[in-house]
Amino acid sequence: MRSVVGGLLIMGMGAGAVAACSTAPQEQQKAARKAAPGAAAPQAAVAATPPPAAAPAAPPEPAVSEYQYPDSLQAYAGARPMRFRCVPDAELRAEIQASPWLADTVAGRYVVLRELFKPARILYRPHAAATCWLEVRPEDVGESGTVGGDFTVDTASLGPGRRVLLLNLRGHNHFWGGSLDYGLTNLVDVTAEPLLLLKTEALRENVSFGRENDSVFDEDAAGSEKREQQVSIQQGLIRVSPATQALTGSMEDPNAPADGVLKPTPKSMLPAGRYRYQRGRVLRAGK
Repeated sequence: MRSVVGGLLIMGMGAGAVAACSTAPQEQQKAARKAAPGAAAPQAAVAATPPPAAAPAAPPEPAVSEYQYPDSLQAYAGARPMRFRCVPDAELRAEIQASPWLADTVAGRYVVLRELFKPARILYRPHAAATCWLEVRPEDVGESGTVGGDFTVDTASLGPGRRVLLLNLRGHNHFWGGSLDYGLTNLVDVTAEPLLLLKTEALRENVSFGRENDSVFDEDAAGSEKREQQVSIQQGLIRVSPATQALTGSMEDPNAPADGVLKPTPKSMLPAGRYRYQRGRVLRAGK
């Protein structure tokens, strides 16, 4: 724009200089009179051009951001936003004072709230001066349940200023004729708004007692199946262990590998190996 306007000014100055020159030859004066109307046309065109319309104002940011994904029951690695809500500091303090035995604090910036028969709640402050706590709940994996589960929270770092939480949930369901122990792991970037880095079904142990009712017991139906996987942070890398399987009783699979490693890995578990977190993405870094 600046170069166009400058060009028009230079053309106007040139036309005026030619018209004001009384000692110029007659041919040059005629040429100047012919050039003057043409020089004025671009200026009139510029003046007639309407000014650009102002850009529309950006919509205000929502107070609570929510995200939903259709594949939330499968293992995942890649870094994506999680659902969260903002809890004012005064509201959280009042809730803790009402039930102090249900709250655990971790490193002063993380709070875990536990309620009977409800999923545990994890809250954190993005920085020490924040007055609003961000509440995030882990995503399920496979057929694992979250109600009444036991939570552990570990803090770690995946680089300078990159804070993460390793959330491990364990639970137990007892039903007629058997039981189910389950576990899931979420790795969450809590540097700012929560990002899910990966999740996997860390434990699943299904036990059948072979009992149909109080008077009928079927030994052929008795047995158990257990598969397990672990996630850890070591030297700035995410390490995922192989998924192992143990079968007993009638659930035993004669085709299971001797080393107990599941082949192929179930969709509810991650491929074993090392993962690196860089430039907002979780990438496979090797076995």
